[in-house]
Amino acid sequence: MVYFSGDTHGDIDVQKLFRLSSERSLTRDDIIIILGDCGVVFYKPGEKLKRMIDLYESIGATILYIDGNHENFPLIESYPVTEIFGAKANRISDHVYRIRRGEVLTLDGVTMLCIGGAMSHDKEWRVEGESWWKEEDITDADVDNALENVSKLGGKVDLILTHCIDSPTQFAGLHFKPDKSSNCLSRIDYEVNYTAWLCGHYHIDRFLGFKKVCLYEKIAYLDKSSDSLFSFIEEEQQ
Repeated sequence: MVYFSGDTHGDIDVQKLFRLSSERSLTRDDIIIILGDCGVVFYKPGEKLKRMIDLYESIGATILYIDGNHENFPLIESYPVTEIFGAKANRISDHVYRIRRGEVLTLDGVTMLCIGGAMSHDKEWRVEGESWWKEEDITDADVDNALENVSKLGGKVDLILTHCIDSPTQFAGLHFKPDKSSNCLSRIDYEVNYTAWLCGHYHIDRFLGFKKVCLYEKIAYLDKSSDSLFSFIEEEQQ
């Protein structure tokens, strides 16, 4: 089965995935997609980075994640690029992969456009090159790659998976001002035909209007019987 989670922030919010794995007896055939700010690759190479990768390996499922804003981008880019489920990805370890921006995953016949990245709202308290990296922002090149890949599918995907959300939704639904990354996603919203859109970033569980939802604590799963193509695991199971 395919599951969707909001931010995990390294070892800070990852316990929800361990609860999921335990309650559902997940195996490597099960896939968890983290919607940015995974944080598995954040620390400089060394024992702490190794412990973090081992932590995510120990969840027991196959972990795919899109990048958020709190990621060590130069270090992520040092990992080899491979292909998984039709999408280009950085292979972090045997069962942990970062899906590159603008790539389309195909899982159980469902197409998922993945575009990580977002603007940090706390970067004034961070140090560039140590706890914040300028590569966090979505670029026009990322969007161009996404639109090129979607064009091969006739301009339509089933799901869009991002860290932040488009500018009108970010402003109206979450009261955040538009920024470079959300503006880029507005192009996606305008030009791509899709069934539903899932994001993380805002540390809240909320429907953001028609077809869009933000995840943080709640876990969703791929549900082809639903009109939205996803459903939520019941609260009591978490």
